[in-house]
Amino acid sequence: LCCLPIRWSFSEVLSHRCPYILKSLNLAFILISCIHPFRSASSREILTQGYWIMNNSDIKTRFVSSPVAILSVATVYAVIAKVSFLFTIPPGNITPIFPAAGLALAAVMIMRRDALIGVWLGSFAANTISFMDGSMPSVHTGMPNLLTGAFIGLGAMSGAATGAFLVRHFCEDEHPLQSGRNVLILVTVGALGCCLISPTFGVLGLSLGGNIPWERFGYSWLTWWAGDAAGTLVAAPFFLAWQHRHPFPENAWRILEAAILGGTTILACFFVFFRNIPCEYGLLPLLLWAAFRFGMRGVTTTAAVIALLATIGTSRGSSPFSGGTANESLLLMNSFFGVTITCALFLSGMMEERRRGEKQIQQLHEDLQQHAAELERRVDERTAELAVAKDRAEAADRLKSAFLATMSHELRTPLNSIIGFTGIILQGLTGPLNPEQSKQLEMVSRSARHLLALINDVLDISKIEAGQLEVKCAPFDLRVSIEKAVDSVKLLTEKKKLTLRVELAPEIGTWVSDERRIEQILINLLNNAIKFTEHGHITLAAVIAQGALRISVTDTGIGIKSSDFQKIFQPFRQIDTGLARNYEGTGLGLAICQRLAELLGGKIDAKSEWGKGSTFTVVLPVRNEDT
Repeated sequence: LCCLPIRWSFSEVLSHRCPYILKSLNLAFILISCIHPFRSASSREILTQGYWIMNNSDIKTRFVSSPVAILSVATVYAVIAKVSFLFTIPPGNITPIFPAAGLALAAVMIMRRDALIGVWLGSFAANTISFMDGSMPSVHTGMPNLLTGAFIGLGAMSGAATGAFLVRHFCEDEHPLQSGRNVLILVTVGALGCCLISPTFGVLGLSLGGNIPWERFGYSWLTWWAGDAAGTLVAAPFFLAWQHRHPFPENAWRILEAAILGGTTILACFFVFFRNIPCEYGLLPLLLWAAFRFGMRGVTTTAAVIALLATIGTSRGSSPFSGGTANESLLLMNSFFGVTITCALFLSGMMEERRRGEKQIQQLHEDLQQHAAELERRVDERTAELAVAKDRAEAADRLKSAFLATMSHELRTPLNSIIGFTGIILQGLTGPLNPEQSKQLEMVSRSARHLLALINDVLDISKIEAGQLEVKCAPFDLRVSIEKAVDSVKLLTEKKKLTLRVELAPEIGTWVSDERRIEQILINLLNNAIKFTEHGHITLAAVIAQGALRISVTDTGIGIKSSDFQKIFQPFRQIDTGLARNYEGTGLGLAICQRLAELLGGKIDAKSEWGKGSTFTVVLPVRNEDT
């Protein structure tokens, strides 16, 4: 009953798991509760109340507070230290291996400052009790022994604090067993370096108290340091490993293998340390087996078993380390611990680092896979959304084109009637008109024709975008078509007093294409040039070069700004200038020209300089009658 609280409480101190520390204190709490405040309760009630307190979430924080942690560390330290004193080497009762030093280092590394007072109390209690029960010879009684015990406890606390700080610092706050580098830091700094502090305080305190002759100071200090270093090398990794998460799965075959390893280790230690068979380094393969198959927990547990049996066998004089002086036996045994355990720990640390790296790579791969799947899902969703939007847009565009085509047809019919009857009236076929009537009817006819032209443009662009406009290529006289286009705009040029020049190359003659669409392109380009030219001239030139027809319309108008080139061929867009605002139009002329040129297998280019004029060039390929 006394051992269970110690084991459980220490396990929780190292692991920071509340349920374990509360379980470890359960029995101690029950004993205390027999006195206060549950002294009148039955044992069954005490157990029930103790279990409730152990599992009550509001009480857990209070039970894991500093007093509990301090008492837990102090109790475990004192017990381990007293057990270690059973194997002391005189004079000064120096132990060959002192695991309490490793416990102190591990506890401070995990619990930080809470463990320091516990280390001091445990060391003070263990040494004071040893003075009192005579297991540690003393020439004094009472207060001098208490002061000596307090001074030795101060050394144990200082060594643990310094070791924990330096190990955490050099390991960069990583676990000291997670890599080979960290293992070497734990061994050299924690076990070998910082263990210089405790024997200095301890031997000095014993010497000042008269318990150790001053001439034996060096020998006592060396044996003390060797025992602390060996104990730290064995115990600190053991507690740190069992506090750290175990990376290996537990199953029946692994438990069976662990049992075989444990049995083999105990059997081999029996022959080596109790039958004095000089093959102690033959135990190294068992440590390697534990390192490869069971990680840090396996190798530290195996090392602890070997160390315990080696210490017992050496103290009985039956191990290969016995035979010389006590100092020689101690150095031989500690050298064995240093070589074998350090090699096994270093190998296990390298394997742990490799496993950790492989796990990180695997985790990174699984993140990447999740991101790829998520990205693919989003792409699929977006593609589906775009497909739906595309279908809707195409349906809306077709509906719009059909609507415009229908409405344009319905509007052209009454407009043609208005234009026709207005012409009959203007010709005087229905009777004479006075000047004012003729003027008003001319305005009606002109407006109707302009509206009809706009409707025709809307109808054409709608058919082109809907893919319903067909081109009919056939031979025709290109020169005649050009002259017809020029004649259709002569009245406009004369009205604005512009000069219209026509420059046709001699080879211009019969051409194979859609005559109507070419004339439409030329009329739109000429109208556009006249619209934006107030003074000067307009030139229409046609030439056949490199197997293509090039027709250009050049004006001396306002020109086009470079920032406006991106929108001159867009439907329903006009150049944003004051001059453009003075003219009617829908902005479809150049857009229709471009679409028609592309339908005819060609293209249209524009060059312009702001304030000096523009040139639009239509390039059409050569066609034969069968194309």
